[in-house]
Amino acid sequence: MNEAASAMAESAATAAAAASSRVSRIGLDIRLKAPVIIVPQKSTMPDALLVDLGLLTLKNSFSPIPNSSPEKGVPAILDSMQIGLTAFKVSRARINEDTVAAEVLILEPVNISIEMIRNLSASWYHQHPDIDISGNLQAFSVALSQGDFTVLMGMLNDNLGEEGQLKPETPKKTAEQPQAAAPAPSAGGSAAAPKAVTQTVTPEITGVAPTSQPASTAEVYTKMKFNFSIVSINATLYTGDSDLTSGIAKRDASKSLAHFDIQEIGVIGSMQSDNAMTASVALFKMVLLDSRPGREKGITSGEILRMVERSDQIAKGPKVNMIDVKFSQTATQDKELVTMVNGLFICVCLEYVMTLSNFFVEGLPKSDQPPAPAPAVKAAAAEAPAEEATPAPP
Repeated sequence: MNEAASAMAESAATAAAAASSRVSRIGLDIRLKAPVIIVPQKSTMPDALLVDLGLLTLKNSFSPIPNSSPEKGVPAILDSMQIGLTAFKVSRARINEDTVAAEVLILEPVNISIEMIRNLSASWYHQHPDIDISGNLQAFSVALSQGDFTVLMGMLNDNLGEEGQLKPETPKKTAEQPQAAAPAPSAGGSAAAPKAVTQTVTPEITGVAPTSQPASTAEVYTKMKFNFSIVSINATLYTGDSDLTSGIAKRDASKSLAHFDIQEIGVIGSMQSDNAMTASVALFKMVLLDSRPGREKGITSGEILRMVERSDQIAKGPKVNMIDVKFSQTATQDKELVTMVNGLFICVCLEYVMTLSNFFVEGLPKSDQPPAPAPAVKAAAAEAPAEEATPAPP
């Protein structure tokens, strides 16, 4: 039986390899001015989110792997695809008569590159992952005012939660529950007694060990592998609202509230054919400083200390990541999470922490609907106690 099964598997693999040698493949080389996507906050409001995908490039190539299958005579084929976005940007805009009257940048133009390698011979060649994805994101900057944050949060409530008024709701019909028939009365006029139902319970046999399933002997290989890296992320928060009168608005430096800087982020992981997987996230440096005007010599401005930064002792030594997170999962779904923090310095300034929290709390959109009136409290009428009835004289 084992020899027959191995022979059938070998013949199936040979047939798959022969079919892959005759299959046709398509090469792509696309350069496309990507579309501009406009997402309004609401169908009746002029504020919108403008997503410019910039220039989209898509190109692939096929490469055979020599000596990958000498017994079949057909090499394994890898499909390498490069995807690029150039000058990708996001801005908040104000729409006036189907045109963009004014806009302010939220995400400055950035370049994104992604490479995906597919194993077209994954049915029989397992020396290369089925899918290998790697991406690189260059340094990009985010600028967000309190008004921009309100529009983004309002978009989640208004745009995604706006109900259509074209199709009225149809009342739902409830299925009628069948009524149980009443038992027919007997000849004597009384209802017949229900018949007794007997149930036989088989006693459980203990002391017998369960039959163990044979361990799977299938080959374990890598199904997916990914590797993403981000050079740096710079984010600046501003108080107040953006000036959207006309053209491209500029940020007012006098309204700066906080500057957040993250450098060298990496995400690496892989997934096996038996559902085992590993993943790790590394962050090299993170800084949060107070950028409010007039705080240049303050303790949170960066001249003396910063709110969050990398410790000087770690920075002067060998290169060590500030935060390391490692996750692993076995084939039996056993999970392990390990987090390591090195040289994290935090300066707790409650006044500045409350100011940052107010940026997000006060920036939440306010509901346009008036509050529901409080139910009227009806004064309960005082009930007079009932007089006791006097007994009648004999």
